[in-house]
Amino acid sequence: MGAIGFALALGWGCSGWADADQAMQTRQIARGPVSGLTKAQRLVVTQPEAWARLWAEHCARGAVSQPAPAIDFAKEMVVVLTLGQKPTGGYGIEITRVAIEGNRLKVSYRATSPPAGAMVTQALTSPCHMVAVAKSELKPEFVEVSEGAKR
Repeated sequence: MGAIGFALALGWGCSGWADADQAMQTRQIARGPVSGLTKAQRLVVTQPEAWARLWAEHCARGAVSQPAPAIDFAKEMVVVLTLGQKPTGGYGIEITRVAIEGNRLKVSYRATSPPAGAMVTQALTSPCHMVAVAKSELKPEFVEVSEGAKR
């Protein structure tokens, strides 16, 4: 192998040459317009006790009535985003991507609200989205993306 070929072979493993971000597979846990979580939150749950408390709050006020989905916290963690309480329907939140980027866990999400003049449900809502991802010790960074963006 010539010097250039050797240098290229070494370069592919360097972060400057390789794809810098690594998308993580997500497993949807819960998503919808109604939750007992009425405050806007962006968090990562890594412990079973915290998960049990969060799920109980999610189910509060009869918003949801199902047992907490099983999470293997030795291998997974749960990313949670909530919009907080909203005055009508038409609001939503979606985790669009979770990726390792350098020394951070980048959580991309999209928040939506009803267009002006739209006909919406006249009821309080509290949209949320929860996904399970592989466990990571990286610090999360939550980034809102626009409608057409992928990241």
